Amino acid sequence: MAFHMLSCGGGRFAGRKVLCVGSPRVVEVAREYGFSHAVGVKDVIRGDPNIYPLHAHRYTDTSPATPPEEAPSFAAVRAVECGCLTCCTPYVHAHVLDQVIVFHDPWEWGADLQIALDVLRGGSPLGSGSTQAVPFFHCNPDFVCTPTRSPSCCAPRCGVWLTSVRLSPDADRYGVPRLTCGAFTECLRHLFQVSTGHELETTYFGKPEPITFRYAERQLLDIARRLHPDDDTVQTAAAEGAPPAHVFDRIFMVGDNPAADIKGANQAGHPWHSVLVRTGVFGGEEANHAEFPAHSVRPSLVEAVDEILSFQQQE
Repeated sequence: MAFHMLSCGGGRFAGRKVLCVGSPRVVEVAREYGFSHAVGVKDVIRGDPNIYPLHAHRYTDTSPATPPEEAPSFAAVRAVECGCLTCCTPYVHAHVLDQVIVFHDPWEWGADLQIALDVLRGGSPLGSGSTQAVPFFHCNPDFVCTPTRSPSCCAPRCGVWLTSVRLSPDADRYGVPRLTCGAFTECLRHLFQVSTGHELETTYFGKPEPITFRYAERQLLDIARRLHPDDDTVQTAAAEGAPPAHVFDRIFMVGDNPAADIKGANQAGHPWHSVLVRTGVFGGEEANHAEFPAHSVRPSLVEAVDEILSFQQQE
């Protein structure tokens, strides 16, 4: 998953109070990756139910809230200074949350869009700011989930391509692509622009972003270091963060999405070698993809593995 890279974010994420957007278990997942101060949308709503007026009727998330003893201090609310001690409305402090991260596909778009927009705008009360108050990170730019064999009508929309990532085991049962987390972020970016007049600055993780392939290279170097403790070249390259070509003759990227898998591998450069398979997004009869051609095209993963093994035998 793209959010694996966040656990290597170092000082960028350490100790931060992060609004985590995704499925009902997103806070649990975030904490497994080291986000000790992770906060869910439902935590913000429970801190002040007035922040999302449709909460009582539409917010159907039944997963448990973050345990009060583990959550950031949402007791840190302020009362509207109206001079009355009995009718003051609580608001979550704008500075309670430092970042917004879309981990994976949100389940409650209405609530998630509203709260994410509020935190990104900041201000007091939360959501009253007119510029971007906190950084925004998105872990998967894929726009839709497509069936394994998408119909010919499933062309890219708005410059965003399809993905073969499945939302659930039943995702293939509907013959037309379904919106996923990339579409959610497009909505959020549009809402931010309309409401503030500014573009939402977004840092993306996931294919085809270069940071994803740099992360893969670091992981491969670390594996090579542990497998070859007596190889000075490998040990030095891993310790100094040397380019992967110093250790690997070739790194194979096998995928079915030309705009994500193949584009990312091609722009990563040597020693990456892109292999496009016809078992997902790319299912046409053309010899290769026109815009993002792979180094080689294979019918399925089986033939792709054969190519990899053949390369090793040639060595």
